[in-house]
Amino acid sequence: MFVAFAPTDCSVRLNDEHDDFRWLPLDEAVALLTFAGQRATLEHIKKEFVDRQPNPLLHIQT
Repeated sequence: MFVAFAPTDCSVRLNDEHDDFRWLPLDEAVALLTFAGQRATLEHIKKEFVDRQPNPLLHIQT
């Protein structure tokens, strides 16, 4: 899993592995997922990266 913070006006470039994307509120994204493991992953991301400040050691400067 990878987590990134992106500006709301960023452009998204898709490669040949993807044909579409959409930005969703977290609860809407969770509701669309089929598998419990996927839902658990988004809940983990919310807990560790949204609800609290991520550990600075996880920051990768680009």
